[in-house]
Amino acid sequence: MNSKQRNSLSLVGVLLGLASLPLTWMTIRNPTLTFDVGGFQPQLGGLMPMMAMDVTALNGHVTLLFKTPIWLIVGGAILANLLVVLRGTDLFEVPTAAIWVIALLAGAWSVVPLVASFSGQATPGIGLLLGLACAAMPIICLVAKGSQPGEATQSADEVA
Repeated sequence: MNSKQRNSLSLVGVLLGLASLPLTWMTIRNPTLTFDVGGFQPQLGGLMPMMAMDVTALNGHVTLLFKTPIWLIVGGAILANLLVVLRGTDLFEVPTAAIWVIALLAGAWSVVPLVASFSGQATPGIGLLLGLACAAMPIICLVAKGSQPGEATQSADEVA
């Protein structure tokens, strides 16, 4: 994979991440809502059997070790994509390890809602799929073989 392909893939990842923010990441069916009213905690769950709640990146969070807003996870994936683009330029020297750390953290936290959707009470939405694709793009760019920034490349004229 050459630098132009890597940059194009990363910029597509940025667009997918931005598009995933307002879209539905997950729909939770028959949620149980608990309110704390002066020590009394009524539960609203069985009252509305057809109730569903949509979770977006703007209003949801993921708990994996600690509670993290989904928009921050998507922001991390977008940052990893932008670092891949910056690494491909001659103006910036971005360490590969930094991109790996950010991309793997964003990828791990993005997978949690997908795993949670297998519980049977939730279904994944298009926002989750776009967010996963955004988190996967920098990893694909780092794993793909080809000329890396800073490596000497020879053109067909120089070889002949």
